[in-house]
Amino acid sequence: MRSLSPRMSPGMGSKDEVPFFAPAVKDCGVGQMNPVVQQDTTGCGIASVAALAGVTYLEAKEAAVGLGIQVTDSRLWSGTAFVRTLLKHYDIVAEPHERPFRSWRTLPPLALLAIKWHRKGNHTFWHWVIFWRDSDRPVVL
Repeated sequence: MRSLSPRMSPGMGSKDEVPFFAPAVKDCGVGQMNPVVQQDTTGCGIASVAALAGVTYLEAKEAAVGLGIQVTDSRLWSGTAFVRTLLKHYDIVAEPHERPFRSWRTLPPLALLAIKWHRKGNHTFWHWVIFWRDSDRPVVL
């Protein structure tokens, strides 16, 4: 079973603090990471999980639909529950709590990051990406 440990959560401290999410993947067994292209407006979480699981976007999307996760649901942009559910489907276990982003250097070798964090009314939104420190250099997929 692979393990995912969340590293970030929306910080509600000072208004200058930039909130992020970054569940860190531990022991995922990733020797090579292939990017998966997001094919739907709200499909960044699905694409990120597909890349971590080593499956295609369509395979991950079909799994998501089977789990009651619809790409037409804008909550995919503003919560971790759907991503966590899909990770669990692929036996990638997440730690129970996210931790705030501090710096690129402090990230684990493999992490899910929520970037482009913004607020519309009372709702927060972000875009899921994978941070991976491969043998040559760190990359974001």
